[in-house]
Amino acid sequence: MRVISLKKYAAAALALLLLLPCLWGGRSYAEPKPARALSAEEIIVARAMRLAFLGQEEGGASWTPHYSFYACNVKKKYEAWQTEYSMPYSRSALFNATEFVGLQQYVGWVDADTGMTPDYAYSIANFLDLSNRAGSDFDRAAKAASERDANWGALLGSDCSAFLSYAWQVPHMTTFMFTSDAVDWNICRVVPMTRGHESAYTYADLLALMPGDAMVCCNRSGTDEHGNPLYRGHCIIITAVNCDDNGRPLTVETVEEISPRAIAKTRTADEFLEYANKLHSSGAYYKFYRLISKKHLKLELEISLDAAGGTPLADNERVAFVPVRDAQGGICTYDGLISRTPVKAGCTFLGWGLEKDGNDIIEPGTPITVLTDHTLYARWQ
Repeated sequence: MRVISLKKYAAAALALLLLLPCLWGGRSYAEPKPARALSAEEIIVARAMRLAFLGQEEGGASWTPHYSFYACNVKKKYEAWQTEYSMPYSRSALFNATEFVGLQQYVGWVDADTGMTPDYAYSIANFLDLSNRAGSDFDRAAKAASERDANWGALLGSDCSAFLSYAWQVPHMTTFMFTSDAVDWNICRVVPMTRGHESAYTYADLLALMPGDAMVCCNRSGTDEHGNPLYRGHCIIITAVNCDDNGRPLTVETVEEISPRAIAKTRTADEFLEYANKLHSSGAYYKFYRLISKKHLKLELEISLDAAGGTPLADNERVAFVPVRDAQGGICTYDGLISRTPVKAGCTFLGWGLEKDGNDIIEPGTPITVLTDHTLYARWQ
């Protein structure tokens, strides 16, 4: 069951309104609106929600399997023709010995050297295209998985540690690395108030948490066929701790990637403490971790350019991961996008607008205040 709670996220990040069109000199344009910089904690939550729910608000984007197939880790199935609104769970190692080697990728991954996203599967837009297109690699992998009755998982998706890596905007780390190397490298640290309290967390520990903190556990679970150690664990992102008027924790909101799909969930404080204090199936207890260096954080969106029949831009050309906010208060504008000029025979290009069937035109210097993936539409006369 998919349980959604976006109260904190909606209040902090999505309260910014769409630009309002108005008339000036006979020409319609989008009037710049004041845009508040997001805090680092809000950016982490926004990135997590963006990846979990396909770049949109709840129900804003979807994919539909054409074949029933098993999810990763446990024998849960995606059912054919059942619409999905969140990111599928997957693990890249599952495809290393198949015809799909090299095609299975974590969606949302950003190359650490270039800061860019490769073209194949890392983009949410590409994932939606592949998962919804009959005969695509995604379709072929799902069909093969159902025929072999194997616990394969999705060809494209994310897992819990890749999900946290994206939200924190760090190189891809495993749950083991988050609890070891990441601490040694000062990427994250155990939340001080919770140090030494594993399996005995209380309300005081919940009050020490901040949005964007992660609950992580990991333990060695054996060796592979080459004798290399294997580790199992899980990680969950805290998005809000809500308190009553007396400061007593009431609910804890989280988002996580768990087989078979990403979920956001709200638990009562007592339910969450019971969950946090329980020994994980990996044989380890959870600890709480906080990202230390947040100066690099930025909120990125995928913004499409629909040239409405113009060239050289193809219809619905996708621009992946355009930065729109950073933790230092920087607020980006549409300037880098609206400088692109398509050509259409017999027509004069007027500019780009936000409304598909509108006549608004985005002026230079207009800040990006739409904090979900969206499209700019060419205006022609």
